Amino acid sequence: MAELTLEAPETGRTYSYDALPYPSHPYEASHPDHLYTIATLFRLEPKLPDDASILELGCASGGNIIPLAVQMPKARLVGVDLSGRQIAEGQATIDALKLPNIRLVARDFRAIDESYGSFDYIICHGVFSWVPHEAQQKIFEICRDRLSPNGVAYISYNCNPGWYMRGMIRQMMLHHTKHISDPINKVKQARALLAFIVESTDGQTTPYAVFLKNELEMLSKHTDNYLYHEHLEENNHPMFFYEFMEMAQAKNLQFLSESSLASMVTSNLPPKAAESLTKLTNDLYHRSQYTDFVTNRLFRQSLICHRDVKVHRHLDENRLPGMYFAGNIRPDDPAQGQDVSPTVEVSFKCANGRGIKTANAALKALMFALGDAWPNSLTLAEICQSVEKRLSESIVVGAKEQISIANVSASHILQMMVRGDIDFRYLPDRYAHSINDRPIVTSLARLQSRQSGNITTQRHNMLNADPLTRIVIQVLDGSRTRADLVKFMSDLAAQGKISVNVQGKAPDDMTMIHAAAIDKVLEQLRRSAVLVQ
Repeated sequence: MAELTLEAPETGRTYSYDALPYPSHPYEASHPDHLYTIATLFRLEPKLPDDASILELGCASGGNIIPLAVQMPKARLVGVDLSGRQIAEGQATIDALKLPNIRLVARDFRAIDESYGSFDYIICHGVFSWVPHEAQQKIFEICRDRLSPNGVAYISYNCNPGWYMRGMIRQMMLHHTKHISDPINKVKQARALLAFIVESTDGQTTPYAVFLKNELEMLSKHTDNYLYHEHLEENNHPMFFYEFMEMAQAKNLQFLSESSLASMVTSNLPPKAAESLTKLTNDLYHRSQYTDFVTNRLFRQSLICHRDVKVHRHLDENRLPGMYFAGNIRPDDPAQGQDVSPTVEVSFKCANGRGIKTANAALKALMFALGDAWPNSLTLAEICQSVEKRLSESIVVGAKEQISIANVSASHILQMMVRGDIDFRYLPDRYAHSINDRPIVTSLARLQSRQSGNITTQRHNMLNADPLTRIVIQVLDGSRTRADLVKFMSDLAAQGKISVNVQGKAPDDMTMIHAAAIDKVLEQLRRSAVLVQ
C-alpha cells in the first residue's frame, strides 16, 4: 500500500489526457455493424457501414475508430479529441498503415460545424459523463445537426442510481487529493486512501465495509489511467436515464434502443419485478427508468436518432430472415456428448454467464449447432438444417416435422436474442471461417503484434496474444503457405530466436513440432476472429 500523505498545493497544471492518456480500445458495442443491426431491427433503413460516414467524439489515440477504417476502406471516418498527444499517436498509426479514409483532428469537439458534413453514425464513448453540461448539450446538438436522416448515434454515460455509491468513493478521493495536480501522484494517493479506509474496516461485515472492499478489489484490476479519468477528473456527471432523455428530446432526438437489446427487455428481470413493471406502464421511457431502479444500473450505452424517424419495436420471427447468429455456448459437461434425445437433460453456459438447463431436443440441437460453429455466424436456414440433421440421427423427422423445426428454431432464436444469449447481425462476418491456404490478418493486427498492446480482432474486441503468436501474426500477410510458416518457425528456432517444446515428448522431429505449433496458433487466431477472408 502506498503511504497515505497530505500534500501541499502544487503549482502548474497539465492537461490530464496528455499527462495520463486514457487507454484507447475497440468497443464492440459501438461498432457500426452493431448500430446498423439495431437500427435495421427497428426498421430505420440505416446506411450500410461499408459506405457510411462515421464520426467519433473523443477518439483518443484511435483505438476504436482506426480498426473501422481498416475494415471499411470505402467509409469516411473522422475522429476528434482535445488531446494533442493522443491524436499524434493515432496519426502515427494511420501513417504507418497508409489509411486514406480517416482523419483525426486535435480540437475541442464543440468547434464541429457544417464544414464537417453529415454522418451516418456518430460514436461518443467515455465522454458524455466527463464533460461540463454545456459540452453535453453540444454533443446532442452535433447529433441533431450532423446526423444523417436515418443516422444512429451511440452515447455511453455513467448513470444513476448505480453511480451514487461509487460517487461517494470518488468524493473521498477528490477531497484527499484536492491539492495535487499531477495525475500520477493523484492516482497514487487515491489508491492509498481507499486502501487505508478498507484496512480501517477490516473484520467488519457491514454493507459499507463489504462495498469498500469490493471497490478496492475492482480498482486494483484497473490501470492508473482508468482510475484517474473515471474517478478523479474534474467532471463526472452521472445522471438518470430520464434526465438524459430530457436533454435529447429538447434537441429533437429520440431514444432508439440500448446497445444491449437484452437490457431493455422487461421479461429478463425477476418475475415479480417484470410483472409489476408491465402493470405499471407501457411507456418505453418510464419502463426503462424503472428497470434502472430495479437493477441499480450504473452505465448505459444508449442509441439515439432523429425524433421524426418512425421506430418499430415489435419483435417477432419475421425479423429473423437475413440475420446471422453466433453463440459462444458450451455444455457444462463436454464429456456428456451431444445427446439431443428428449430423455436427457443438458446444462449449457452462454457467453453472458446465463445458464440454460434443458431436455428439449430442438433447443439442445440448436445450442450444439451454434457452439460448434463459434465464432462463425449461421443464418436461420443453416441453423434449421443443422437442427434437423441432429434430430434425424436420433428421431425420425418427416416432411411435416420440418416445418415445425423451422418454427421452433425461430422461436428459440428470438428468445435467446432478447435474453442476450447470442450475437446477431444483419451483416456477414468480417473474419475467416476457416484457415485458408495463405492465412492473412489485417495490416493493423500485424502492426499491433510488433507492439506491446493487445491485438484488435475482426469482432472489434481484443486478443492478448502470447509471444509466439505475435511473431506468427507479423508474417501473416497472405504471401506464405502453411509450409512456408513451418519453415519460418524452423529458421527462427535454428537462429535461437524461439524455442518450441512439447511436454513429455522428445524433440526427435522438430519440423513436426513446429508444424503442430503453427497449426495451434492458426486455430487460435481463427477462433479469436483475427484471420480475415
